[in-house]
Amino acid sequence: MVACPNTPNRQLPTEARWTMQVKDVMMAIAGHVDVDTSLRDATATMKSLRLDPIPVLDDGRIVGLLAQLDILDVVSRDGVAGGMRPVRDVMTSDVLCCRPDQSVTEAAEAVDASAQADSIERLPVIDEQRRLVGLVLRSALRGPGSEPDDESVATDAIGSIDDLADFRADPVQYMSDGSFPASDPPPSPSTLGRAGGD
Repeated sequence: MVACPNTPNRQLPTEARWTMQVKDVMMAIAGHVDVDTSLRDATATMKSLRLDPIPVLDDGRIVGLLAQLDILDVVSRDGVAGGMRPVRDVMTSDVLCCRPDQSVTEAAEAVDASAQADSIERLPVIDEQRRLVGLVLRSALRGPGSEPDDESVATDAIGSIDDLADFRADPVQYMSDGSFPASDPPPSPSTLGRAGGD
């Protein structure tokens, strides 16, 4: 279910927050994945866009959100093979959205009144046909003086879906100059360029 509720207006401390609309603080379309995209490809898209959760579209219309935690659950249960599952099997279809012409205050109140309030950091912004037109940060809806969002993005720690599986590989250590590997000392200058030692 994609919801874009209208909430009643409340008294605000400043008139500026009344007139500000979501389109004034939103980011233009930031990215999305399709419902039939594999989790492996969705993870790569999320990583490259630094977008978690990412909107899920079907025929251009928003139908859900996919979060890194959803993917982690699948991979922990199914291993790397879970990366071939389509996004539609894993996405959350209960999505709170807002409209570009909605007041910032109305959108913030809708988030605060939502059962999902604690987990919402970004809201998809959709037009009348439920087409994605952008994203808005919850902190942008609250305005100056609100608590800043955590700047770290969960997807920064994950390069691909293969990184989600626990291979227990030995860590590679590099030398301080970045050369590889640290366990092999560099040759002494006296033996460089000589064949056979002397």
